[in-house]
Amino acid sequence: MYAYQITSNDCARGAHYECYDVNHPDPYVLRSGSETSFSILEKPGANIKIARVNNLQQGVFQIEYTLNRTVGTLAWDLSLIDGTSPAVPGNLFPEENVTATPTGDISDCSCKQATCPPAGANTPCDQAYWHPYDDAQAMRVCHT
Repeated sequence: MYAYQITSNDCARGAHYECYDVNHPDPYVLRSGSETSFSILEKPGANIKIARVNNLQQGVFQIEYTLNRTVGTLAWDLSLIDGTSPAVPGNLFPEENVTATPTGDISDCSCKQATCPPAGANTPCDQAYWHPYDDAQAMRVCHT
């Protein structure tokens, strides 16, 4: 698995936080049984894109977030909007149980994990966005 960290209007950043492109393929490499941590980027529209192959054009699973220290919130969601390819929804992990759990200095007890259980490649996960703005249940807001 490969992961990239991106903010709005920015390039995909790899493991050494250099721009990812065809001339410098340097994504985070996620290995089974290992743990990877990402620093929170304090820019609107930040996200972590996870791909099965080292190519963002062949489908991604996204964790999108925005940290607002002034208000004291971290808004985040899971997204399968680009699961098959850019702007084409699909379940990138149809046979896996994918869970994202917020940790750290979060005081809000309503800040809960999101889970997409195994389902067909074309079966939407009700805890992740499948289409832009399709539901409110995918968005989570944590108070810091």
